[in-house]
Amino acid sequence: GERLLKRVEQRARQMGLDSIFVLTTRTMHWFIKRGFKPATVNELPPERQASYNKGRNSQVLIKRL
Repeated sequence: GERLLKRVEQRARQMGLDSIFVLTTRTMHWFIKRGFKPATVNELPPERQASYNKGRNSQVLIKRL
């Protein structure tokens, strides 16, 4: 998981992104240990907000790069 996250962060920076987000129902603590901060659905990109499934009750986490 650690290597995969590092690769995602590297690719996001190469693409010029300033942040990445995850939605999780179980591993919130793992992402927080790696620099993600709790966020709200309203902080997601508009297209992702529109497809957010409230029934899953996923936690939103964002990491600034």
